[in-house]
Amino acid sequence: MDFCKTYLCFTIILTILPFSSCRSLINTITPNQALQDGDLLISTRNIFALGFFSPRNSLNRYVGIWYHQIPEQTIVWIANRDDPLNDSSGVLAIDSRGGLTLFGNKNRSSSFWSTNVSISVPNNSMAKLLDVGNLVLLRNNTAQSLLWQSFDHPTDTMLPFMKLGSNRVTGLNNIFTSWKSMDDPGTGNYSLWLDPSGYPQIFLSQGRTPRWRGGSWNGYRWSGVPQMTQTFIFNDTFVNNENEVSYQSDLRNDSILARQVVDESGIVYLSMWRNGQWLRFLSAPTETCDTYGFCGPNGICDPVNMDGFDNKLGEGGFGPVYKGMLYDGKEIAVKRLSKNSGQGIAEFKNEVLVIAKLQHRNLVRILGCCVEGVEKMLIYEYLPNKSLDVFIFDNEKRKLLDWRKRFDIISGVARGLMYLHHDSRLRIIHRDLKTSNVLLDANLNPKISDFGMARIFGGDEIEVNTNRVVGTYGYMSPQYAMEGRFSIKSDVYSFGVMILEIITGKKNTSYYHNNLHSNLVAHVWDLWKEGRALEMMDSSIDEAFGGSALRCITVGFLCVQEYAIDRPTMSEVVLMLSNEANLPNPKQPAFILKRNSSLNTGLSTSDGLNSINDVTCTVVEAR
Repeated sequence: MDFCKTYLCFTIILTILPFSSCRSLINTITPNQALQDGDLLISTRNIFALGFFSPRNSLNRYVGIWYHQIPEQTIVWIANRDDPLNDSSGVLAIDSRGGLTLFGNKNRSSSFWSTNVSISVPNNSMAKLLDVGNLVLLRNNTAQSLLWQSFDHPTDTMLPFMKLGSNRVTGLNNIFTSWKSMDDPGTGNYSLWLDPSGYPQIFLSQGRTPRWRGGSWNGYRWSGVPQMTQTFIFNDTFVNNENEVSYQSDLRNDSILARQVVDESGIVYLSMWRNGQWLRFLSAPTETCDTYGFCGPNGICDPVNMDGFDNKLGEGGFGPVYKGMLYDGKEIAVKRLSKNSGQGIAEFKNEVLVIAKLQHRNLVRILGCCVEGVEKMLIYEYLPNKSLDVFIFDNEKRKLLDWRKRFDIISGVARGLMYLHHDSRLRIIHRDLKTSNVLLDANLNPKISDFGMARIFGGDEIEVNTNRVVGTYGYMSPQYAMEGRFSIKSDVYSFGVMILEIITGKKNTSYYHNNLHSNLVAHVWDLWKEGRALEMMDSSIDEAFGGSALRCITVGFLCVQEYAIDRPTMSEVVLMLSNEANLPNPKQPAFILKRNSSLNTGLSTSDGLNSINDVTCTVVEAR
């Protein structure tokens, strides 16, 4: 019996072994150690892998780099993109000149790709893959003796620490070019590049024809990409001197996987790996008017004179808002949803029916909707004073908001949120509360608007996870921005940021102070600890109301606490604003993301201004 068990086990092992992985994992390619088809070159911390692969629906073999620890193979760089092998006989090895070459077979009789490097002592060469996804060829295994790197020869993907632009000394020009198709990684028709002439500008071109322009660098972002603003996630660096003109983006937290891709359809997008999938945060072009020169060399593409509409009032999360008029002369606001908003007819109508049932003096009333073909429009009550940000961030209009009016706006928004969270028959999380989504009526009374991203909670739901992070960086709580977790406390965080903006007249995400602070919350917090918070009070506010303003600042800090459990509910906030009881002392708020600097690029890095994002990131989630 024991013999039978042993024999059976041995038979099973022999049966399984031929189908198990035979890959050899190596960390360097040397003159004595090549990479064959089936082997993997792994970075030190197992973040990236280099090996042979075939795209879907293709038998061609390529040498590429991909993320090693995620289940979805995501290629970020390809050596022989325009010269594939037709079988699995390929070998990547150090050649007789000390360069790195892809040979078609073990006899090394034909080559398909090479670094074209030649050194006097070839045996000193070695190739390794860094944890930033950079394949480097070194002499004597030192970063100072860099012979060649894949970061200088990009394909379609821009990783953190890669550069877009050109070296004016060597003539090297980093351009990111799309695949031909999803099945063919060969050089495609679309390219992202940096024009170094005059004021350097970023372009996306189809062949030699510009398709989209990101504009020139204005000090902290591309002028044509208003979505790029100061946040606690991204760092951007722009260099323009006699040696180079380049743009580089990296992440403050190296635990995040992010990439910028030029895809085969002519879209450049930024995505992050979260909850088992790639989520797009930013893309361009997205609308017809984003197309470069769409209205001719001297034209401006701006659909503000559509039939039946008087003028454009602004831009919401999913499309422009126009002023209109009904047949009876009643003025209305019409939001025309973008055709690529992603919201279906059923979800659209359901959202309208849900929001129509909300009745509160501090919520914008929806009057109806219009659906015809692919066109979808929402009809709202018209509010002549537009949005709150138009007043508090304007040097002249802010003078119309004395302390009493500002306090009424703060209290009104608080009551509106309390109704959404606690008093309506549906518990609703807004998810995109900010000053531009608070409208003002003729008497400057506030009304919360733009419910396209709102989520309805069931009676027993406290917190929800989502794979689609929507909202605006700078107003998003850390748990929501980084982990996709949101609750009523997410709106509380946004409200706290708004309080500080209303009192100071400064915008959180675009505030700088002597390069020491990345946002408004951080600077006011330091002043508050020193008892000097009122120094940031808007000059339009009478100093006699300093005590009331300071109380509101404290409430604001209680709302932007790092952990949701430390934030008050909106009913507690309303109570704090309506009485003079002592307030608890807030802890340090969440205004930065601590940087983990353990990731070693192996070469050099540059610290710079951080960027992205002050725009709605994704599409409606209707329930």
